[in-house]
Amino acid sequence: MASIGIITPENSLKQIMEIDEKMQKKCKITYLIYTSLEHLRTLYVENAEKYDAFLFSGSYPRDYLESCAVFDGTKPHACFELTDRDYYRTLARVAVQYPDIPFSHVAFEVSDGHHLDLESIFMDKERPVIRPPMNKQEYFNSLPRFYDIFYDYYKEIRKTRQIELVVTKISSLIPRLNSLGILCEYIAPSKESMMETFYDLLIRMEKQEVSETATAFCMITPPNDAFSETEQTALFDTLSQYNRLFGMNFIINSGKDHFELTTSSKTLRIITKNFSSCPVTAYLHETLNFPVCVGWGCDQNVIISYRNAGKAVKESRLCSGHPAFVVLDDNQVIGPLSSKRRIRYTDHPDSRVAELSKKVSLSPLCIRKLISVMNQRNSNTISSEELAYFLNVTVRSASRILTKLADYGAAEVTYNRQMNLRGRPAKIYTVDFSKI
Repeated sequence: MASIGIITPENSLKQIMEIDEKMQKKCKITYLIYTSLEHLRTLYVENAEKYDAFLFSGSYPRDYLESCAVFDGTKPHACFELTDRDYYRTLARVAVQYPDIPFSHVAFEVSDGHHLDLESIFMDKERPVIRPPMNKQEYFNSLPRFYDIFYDYYKEIRKTRQIELVVTKISSLIPRLNSLGILCEYIAPSKESMMETFYDLLIRMEKQEVSETATAFCMITPPNDAFSETEQTALFDTLSQYNRLFGMNFIINSGKDHFELTTSSKTLRIITKNFSSCPVTAYLHETLNFPVCVGWGCDQNVIISYRNAGKAVKESRLCSGHPAFVVLDDNQVIGPLSSKRRIRYTDHPDSRVAELSKKVSLSPLCIRKLISVMNQRNSNTISSEELAYFLNVTVRSASRILTKLADYGAAEVTYNRQMNLRGRPAKIYTVDFSKI
């Protein structure tokens, strides 16, 4: 039976336990209860490989782990989130339970990404007070102090506005706000919303289980031209030795100008630690006295898997040091493996990216990589030097990319940061594609 670890603080456990019996019928559920952010991080690291998937009590613990670079999202996971239905139900409940409190005196917490149609329900002066949403960078910067920021916000608006009731989705805030004499209501995902999230996770787990039976190809080529006979012999012997030393069962084949390894997607995910490193590449680079390029490809269709390996090895050839890359069955490209500049992006056609490409005169692939870099860094501010590092291009090329974005209104110089004591300070760009 599949296993799911549910990561939650104790004060959110009561709501989740309402669906525990139904979940336990479908898979094995284990509750991982954290008491602090440091405990959250330790708890996840200790249990990361013990479960087939993870459920989070909300997006906050997941995002915090991501910001700490201990959670990369490759294992199936989901967050219990509020739906629009839950928000509207809460509005109705507040109206019934607190008939003497006008909604203009209610601070109503809405998650970023939700756009409730309050205009059709309330007149301008009757609408509840909604906290302005944070942009992505503000949000990730605030994660270590997230609860304190909301506490200070409600404490402040109580002084400046006639707030009689706070409706919050942060359960740990309620005792602190109550101690100030602030009336609170907790808004939690309904049982229906949580079960929808749970079933959606089960579907994704099934999809991954199917994908893990897919074929994984590894293509090993020289950076240029072809291997010499001496190099072919040395490479075959080294691959065979790797199989024996590490108990692997790679099928090794040699072509005219490359070598192939064949295994399963599941084995590949395990040995690469969820596509974060490549021990095969490390062993080859350490053992051989000539360079090799390594690319992995996965898909249920053997032909597409082989084609994906070819795409991945092309990326390896273009990257200095020739680290490994992976191309998955959903067109995701991951790499360079074993590197801090590893990013995930897709080469699948996207109408929005195609539209941006035309507007800023950059290739769709360049835009997808740039978006991936910003997601990886949890920030939309970047310098030419930083972009060059992640894209493995020259600083001049990175500067041209950012300058072009600025020319078309998709980026602006926000401030200069002195990178060293000499020379001109570096330009720092804030990239925002929504402005075009």
